Amino acid sequence: MAQGRIFNSKKRRVLRKQISCLETLSGIFLLCLLSGATVWFIGQQNEYNPEERDISLDQLLQKTNSPQLFPPPLKIWQEPGTLAAGSPPEKPGVFPASVIDGEWSISSRLKEFTKENLYEKINGEAEKFIKQGFQVLSYLGLQSNRDNSEIAIELYDQGDMGGSMGIFSDHLSEDKIIEQAGPVIYFSTPAGAIGRKGRFFFRIAGNQSSEKIRKKALQLLTSFSSLEEKEDDTPKEFRFLHDSMNIPLPLISFQKQNVFQYDFARDFWFGRLNSEQNTRLFIHQEATSDESRKLFDILLEELQYDFQIQEEGETHAVLFHEYLKNYFVISRQGPYIFGIENAANPEQIASIMKKLVNKFEDG
Repeated sequence: MAQGRIFNSKKRRVLRKQISCLETLSGIFLLCLLSGATVWFIGQQNEYNPEERDISLDQLLQKTNSPQLFPPPLKIWQEPGTLAAGSPPEKPGVFPASVIDGEWSISSRLKEFTKENLYEKINGEAEKFIKQGFQVLSYLGLQSNRDNSEIAIELYDQGDMGGSMGIFSDHLSEDKIIEQAGPVIYFSTPAGAIGRKGRFFFRIAGNQSSEKIRKKALQLLTSFSSLEEKEDDTPKEFRFLHDSMNIPLPLISFQKQNVFQYDFARDFWFGRLNSEQNTRLFIHQEATSDESRKLFDILLEELQYDFQIQEEGETHAVLFHEYLKNYFVISRQGPYIFGIENAANPEQIASIMKKLVNKFEDG
C-alpha cells in the first residue's frame, strides 16, 4: 500500500513583509485609549452624586409647577355616553347575565381557552384538567364601580359531571368546609370561592380579602345555579347515590384515575354516609357483566395484599384490615361493582349492604 504525506508539502507564503508606522501608531493609540477608559471606570465606582442625575428633593416637594416625569399619551375623542373602541362587552358570554349588577361591571373581554392553549392560562395545572375531560375554559374579569376591587372568574367546562367532580375533589382538603347553594357545591376562600355545578367547575378569586368581594362571590354562586345542564349530564351512578341512597350533594365525589391507588381502577363514584365519618359507599359501571366480573376478580386479588378475607362468595367479599381495624366490602351485580370502604363493624356492613342490594333490585 502506497504511503504519502498527510500534510501539505507546500510552504506558507507570507503576503505581508512589514507593518506600516501608521498602523502601529493607531494600535498603540487605541490600546492607550482603552486602558485610560478602564482606569476611569474603576475610579468612578464610588463617585456617584445623586444631585447630578436625579430631580432634587425640593422640586419633588413642590405642589405646583412640578416636573412632568411621564407625558401621558393622547386619548381618542369620543362622543359622551358611547363606548370607546376596544371597550369590554356588555354581555358576559357563556356566563349568566346576572354576574353583572349595578355595582360590578366587566373589566376585560371574555377569553376562552381550549386544550391546545390551556397552558397559556394555567400552565402547571393544564394536564390535570385535561385528564379529567376538560373542554373549554371561559375567563372573565369584574371590577367594582366604586373602588379598586376586582374579581377574576375561571369557568371550566369539564364535559360531564364526573369531570367537574374529579377536579373539585382535587381541591379539597380536611380543613375545607363544603357548602351548598341550590345545585352549586362550593367552599369559601379568603377572597372568593371554589366549586362546581353539573359539568362546570369554577374558581372565583378577588384581588383582596374583603367583605365586599366575599358578598359578590356568594351572589355569583347564585348566578351559577342557572348554568345550562342537561338531563343526560347526570350519570346513573350519581343518581343512585343521591336519589336512591339519599346521600347529600356535598358528600358525593368522583375519582377518575388511580382508584384505591390501583392504576387499573377508573371512574368510581363515592358517597359518604355523613360528614363526621369516613365510611363511604362506592359504585362503578362497566360496559358489560363480563367486564365487571374481570375487574371484580382483579380488585379482590390486589386487596388481599392489605386485607384479610373474612367472607367470600362468587359475587361479594368482606375484607378486614388488621392495622386500621376497618372493613372493606366489594360486590358486583350485572355491569355494576359496588361496596363499602372504611366500615367500622360487621353490623354496619350488614345494614348498608342490605339497603344497597334492595335498591339495585328495585332498579
